[in-house]
Amino acid sequence: MTDTLFEHERFGFALRVYPNRLEVTEGVIPSLRKVTTILLRNISGVEKDRAEVHLSVKTNDGKKYKWVTAPKTKELYEALMGLL
Repeated sequence: MTDTLFEHERFGFALRVYPNRLEVTEGVIPSLRKVTTILLRNISGVEKDRAEVHLSVKTNDGKKYKWVTAPKTKELYEALMGLL
């Protein structure tokens, strides 16, 4: 899609930042893929660990998501913080 602001892909994992949402696809087998969509207005916090391996996203409803995003953790963090 042309409105993707940031994209990180590796085998079995894809994370895309759009102007209004964060979309994470996990899984290799198409029928078993898990797609998580988080609207940016529902994100209450974004954190990266000290080693910049994991990125955590907290939502307004109390959920916390954590993904391995190395080596692009810093770029992803900056892209999300720029939109919030």
